[in-house]
Amino acid sequence: MTVVAETGQAEQFQLQRHHLQPVDFVGFPIDDLPQVSLNGGVFLKTDPSEYGVYNRDQYLPQMERVCATLASIATHEEIEQTLGFAERAFDLYEGKEQLEHEGSHVFVIPTFISRDQQGRTYNTQIESSFPIAKYLDPKTLVNAVKGVPPCIVDSYPVDADGRQAHVLFAPILPDMMQDLEYPRSLHTARQIINDTVRFAHDRIGANIAGLGAILPLIVQLGKEVNVEGMTTTTGHGGTVHLVAETIDRVVAEKGLPGNAIGIVGAKGSIGRASLAVLLERYPNAKFVVNDTAIADAAGIKRFLGAFDGADQARIQIVPTLQEVFDQAKVAVSAITGTIDVAKETTNLEGVVIVDDSQPGAFDPIAVEAKGGNVVWVVGQDNSAEGKLTRQGSFRFGDTGLMRMKDVFGCEAEASSVYNFDPSSAISTRVTPAIAKRIGQLFKENEIGVADTLQTFGRAVLL
Repeated sequence: MTVVAETGQAEQFQLQRHHLQPVDFVGFPIDDLPQVSLNGGVFLKTDPSEYGVYNRDQYLPQMERVCATLASIATHEEIEQTLGFAERAFDLYEGKEQLEHEGSHVFVIPTFISRDQQGRTYNTQIESSFPIAKYLDPKTLVNAVKGVPPCIVDSYPVDADGRQAHVLFAPILPDMMQDLEYPRSLHTARQIINDTVRFAHDRIGANIAGLGAILPLIVQLGKEVNVEGMTTTTGHGGTVHLVAETIDRVVAEKGLPGNAIGIVGAKGSIGRASLAVLLERYPNAKFVVNDTAIADAAGIKRFLGAFDGADQARIQIVPTLQEVFDQAKVAVSAITGTIDVAKETTNLEGVVIVDDSQPGAFDPIAVEAKGGNVVWVVGQDNSAEGKLTRQGSFRFGDTGLMRMKDVFGCEAEASSVYNFDPSSAISTRVTPAIAKRIGQLFKENEIGVADTLQTFGRAVLL
């Protein structure tokens, strides 16, 4: 259910830190997980100028008002943690607080929290730092999250040199594209990414930044990041390497012949590079490709022209998703949208979809209902010291990774490049040679495919 609090109620509170007074919701039925909508009040006005503006004097009092409204629902610890995180985020960003250890590298991520999402699929991404998020409706949560500055959401162990790596949140949300007209939305997103990378360099002391999810696309594989002393790496090499390793794992576990592999979204950076790597790794397989961007004759000709004649003969471009799955029982998905499984497929019996889409494109429950499985592209920290195991509780939300030692390929690439070969940082399209090089670094860094196949934070048994 949604509980509505009138603006006037929130304003009645005495807002001394740590002494917030509770709201008495008249007739409020106790629910396991109530969500509060601050109707017409705090954060609900969507002002485009708020994206990329980090105003402590405005933001912290607003957060106190939100927490005051929640005081009869949220625990004291949840409120304390939320307010403490917000205040420390500003302290670190503004240089008022110094970290104990000099930084090494960072992994920068956006969030997929959105006003229009159904349920809480991605809302839990921020709950390890913002535990009150579980009580907020998506609209209120989006308005709260977008005002926080670039900040640390988790950290890795201190290394032998006394330096520490961190996971950083860049306050970029999907709703930016609706709230800000193009090209302002693009310019603002690039500004926020640059703000985050500059924070990593100037306040944390890092010199390498790995870019997660859609961030490489926004900054043209790093070319639009202009922070002196910082090197960015796209994460695409690590992702493509783990895509191929995951395909190997699925083919072996399912006992598939590996003679037909599907590619959904083959024109994008990850899809095209995965196809190139798998063409080399599976020399006798055919590849069944579906991508709306290469559906016409001219698009098909341009796409195939990037491959040599022998490989072209092994690539079949089909107009529908179902045709991919009719011919290939294992397929890679690397798109930036979601698939309506009920509408676009009829039979997925025995199909395994290796989904690296951002966000996840295939609903695993819908796929399983039609006889298939979805697995994500996930690696694992195999080092004895757990050097890439996150130290807090951040798993990219309840629908993210299963364990703290599980890592995404882009996350592992930043660590591997920093630890073993900074010159291997990626700022171009990934080739098979680049993917192989990152694979070598993964081996040195003791990163392998996660021993538990998973999707949306749960194990998958094939």
